[in-house]
Amino acid sequence: MICDSQGACELLPNTCLAFALNCPAGQICAANQPVCIDIGGCGDGVVEAGEACDDGNIVDGDPDPNNPAAVILDQCSHDCKSTQVCGNNIVDKDEECDLGSDNGLLTSACDNRCHKVNPLCGNGMIDPDVGEDCDPGPTDSAGCNGSAAGPVSCKAARCGDGYANLASGERCDSGMSNLDTLNCNGKLCTLPACGDNYINIAAGEECESGGSDTRTCNGRPGGPASCRSARCGDGYINSEYIPNGETTAEACDNPGGIDTVTCNGNNGGHEGPGACQPPNCGDRYRNSALVKGAITEARTRPAAMATPQGQRAARTRDAETVTSIRPLERHATAPAEPTRHLATVAPGATLPATPPFVATAMPTPWPERLATLVLTTLLTAMERVPLQR
Repeated sequence: MICDSQGACELLPNTCLAFALNCPAGQICAANQPVCIDIGGCGDGVVEAGEACDDGNIVDGDPDPNNPAAVILDQCSHDCKSTQVCGNNIVDKDEECDLGSDNGLLTSACDNRCHKVNPLCGNGMIDPDVGEDCDPGPTDSAGCNGSAAGPVSCKAARCGDGYANLASGERCDSGMSNLDTLNCNGKLCTLPACGDNYINIAAGEECESGGSDTRTCNGRPGGPASCRSARCGDGYINSEYIPNGETTAEACDNPGGIDTVTCNGNNGGHEGPGACQPPNCGDRYRNSALVKGAITEARTRPAAMATPQGQRAARTRDAETVTSIRPLERHATAPAEPTRHLATVAPGATLPATPPFVATAMPTPWPERLATLVLTTLLTAMERVPLQR
């Protein structure tokens, strides 16, 4: 329990247990940080007298994931004295000045981003004695930074000076190092975009092809796989990419390279013949999804055939399978054998040793051969199940 200067008390959750801390007498754990603080002090999550805010910690913000040396400021300073907003009359971290409501005025020495403004820069006259290269007045020009550019005010606009001069065509500026970042092409001062012919590794790009698919690079339509090296299993169908061991471009692509009943995967990352192609008997690719499906059906069919209802349902599915296969015969490349029709079996009798019917002989294309393989497996399982009433 903590009490403020007016005697109002509040019971705070015992965060010490969560953080495994043992604070000395007169101290408690901060509300949102594993650190001990004075009772009633900054960091307890309660705005006390003399505090402008209290977010439960005693830090200015969190580390920037793109720049470990930088900090992303939160809404309260480490001492609970400032909301860390430009314009609050407090010079916070990363600010050069803060004149409150005077920020950004033509006569102000501080702009509305809390950066110092050269009082001479912006008067439209070049003053070499104070280091000016140019003076476009109060705003930027295509060749000169205006008075709001901080240390590079009234200097020639240049990609890499740390100031994004929009009038000169810049959209960002990562500073003198010209390093690429997630949000900026360092050497171009443009925003990263797949298809801009600039490979920004920091933005996740691996290649660039001007936005079009090539045999080695996914183009702009690739979504998350855009401007990444073409791979079977990246979830994007690159019609120019030929998987390793294949002779034709990929026609389908399952994320992660898994097998499905409509598309071969990437063979566990090894690719090879048949990878990222529709399953085809003879494609030299063992599609695990099709194999598992056939085995599951064969294993579960005998149990389903144990009742008259199961037998009738199975016969209906078999008849539908045969019916669905027959229209494919027009694509056949080999002569078909005559179809045997369902035989009439007396109640209580067992099925004959030879299945009472088979599908029409399957021609060469894969759907027919696959259907024959599955149907033959199922019918073999049926032979072992007695027919019941």
